[in-house]
Formats: sequence, structure tokens, C-alpha cells
Amino acid sequence: MCFLSMQITSGPRMSERKKKVGLCLLLAFVSIAGSAESRVISLEEVLGHYPEEITLIAQCGRWTTEGQAGFYKIIAAEFLFGGSRLWVQWMADRDNDGRTHAVHTLSFEEINEEHVELLFAEVRCEESRSGIVLYFSAEDGHDAASIKAKISVSETIGEYQFLAKRKCP
Repeated sequence: MCFLSMQITSGPRMSERKKKVGLCLLLAFVSIAGSAESRVISLEEVLGHYPEEITLIAQCGRWTTEGQAGFYKIIAAEFLFGGSRLWVQWMADRDNDGRTHAVHTLSFEEINEEHVELLFAEVRCEESRSGIVLYFSAEDGHDAASIKAKISVSETIGEYQFLAKRKCP
């Protein structure tokens, strides 16, 4: 039995090189042989082609940044391309017509990369002083390892910190 832990911080100000290094570390962490053909599954693709796979849409917490305000929307899909998927949207407050819209959609590469096969057992969200915190437990579809993760999503659009612990079978 083994126990591993890792932390990745990402956001719009992080260099592409650091993002790629973080993704490579995560792929090794969840025991996946990375592929040059890998891609991140977008929410737009799921909404357009696989809407029946969405299992969770929830509002959690509020954000205020750069003169804008709104709430976070959490979206999860199950068993899509072999694993569970997760997105967060920064939603603007309702306009004069009563509509709201997504200011930004965050697709977590650590979860939504097509070769990652994490199967969620639980997803929950809590409001924090500086954004929201997502917690999930999952099983790695490749080797049945148990994964527990904490994702701190900032009020700053696009910024988050991903912390995961892996317990090997």
C-alpha cells in the first residue's frame, strides 16, 4: 500500500510551461501514460453532445472581483469518456432582463483530461472567505486507488489550487 500527495496551483497568470509540467505530474500521479493526442474535455462539448451525462448543477458561494459580482455554478458529469468530469463557472448576477451568463468557465485539466479516469463517489462545495472550496472523493479507474481532493477556487477569475491525496490499493 502507498500514500501519495500533490498540490498544483493554476490560474491565468501561470505560464503555459508550468501548467504543462503540473499536468504531467498529475498524469503520473493518477498512473496514466500520457499521450501527445490527449485533450481536455470542455463543458461546451458535453452540453452539445452528451447533456444526459450531467449529474450535478449547483450554485455555491458568491464572487466579487474587478467591479463584477456573481455566484459560482458547479457542473459535474459521470462516466464520460471513462471518468467523472467537473467544471466551475463564474456566473454574473442577473441583468435588467433577468438573465445571467457565464463570465468564465474553468475546466480542471487535472480531472477533465480525456485519459484521466476518476470516478466520483462524492462532490461537495463550501463557501470560503476568498471563493469556494470543492471536495471530492474518487476511485482511479486505472488501478482502483482511492483519491481525495480539495480544490480552492479563488474570487479571481480562473485561479484555483488543486490538492490531492492518493491511497494505493
